[in-house]
Amino acid sequence: ACELALAGVRPIVLDALPGASAEPKANGLVGQVVRTLDMRGLYRAFTGDDEPPRPSPGWAFAGLPMNFLGLQDNPMYAMRIPQPELVRLLEQRARELDVDLRWGHELTGVCDRSDHVELQITTANGPYDLSADYLVGADGGRSFVRKTVGIDFPGHTSPTVARLAHVHLPDCVRGADGGFDVPGVGPIPFGHNRFDRGMVIFAEFEAGRTMLGTMEFETPGDDGPMSLADLRASLRRVLG
Repeated sequence: ACELALAGVRPIVLDALPGASAEPKANGLVGQVVRTLDMRGLYRAFTGDDEPPRPSPGWAFAGLPMNFLGLQDNPMYAMRIPQPELVRLLEQRARELDVDLRWGHELTGVCDRSDHVELQITTANGPYDLSADYLVGADGGRSFVRKTVGIDFPGHTSPTVARLAHVHLPDCVRGADGGFDVPGVGPIPFGHNRFDRGMVIFAEFEAGRTMLGTMEFETPGDDGPMSLADLRASLRRVLG
């Protein structure tokens, strides 16, 4: 939306959430978007770092560490920032550019006309209609816009299932350094840890709020809410 505003477009952003979420699900930006922030003069404002972004010497893909030292043109950039903080900064940027950002406005209907698009929007105060020149389907992997308009999604999906939660870890699985230490398995360090049957994700970005997750390959998942028992069972499968 900020980029559209810079190009002279007047975007309206609709988000079904009543406001910015406090959940730090993702906690950083990876790739060329970091350099894009720098090009827009936002990298210093977002990080407090007076120096331009520097390539990362390594990264983990599917839990496998990759070393990029020695690459003449290393394209790998990373910027660690809690998701709620990033959303707050991006929202502030959007407001400064006069983007019409509407929390609690859910897109529930789309009618594609020859020269415009008509939208039905639901809010806590009732529904309303909106007419626009274009509709951008930046609404996730299960995109309501894509499915409603009938845009195909060719390709192959992965059988990978990821589960992620904030949990409390008891003292019996705490190592001497305060990390995650499973009896019979050993310490599980910060980040993505690969095992024969999948991955374990462990991070503590906030005190007393441990982020713990798994990623399994070729394990059935479902679209319902994940329970703590589901996460426990997944951890048992991955760790054995």
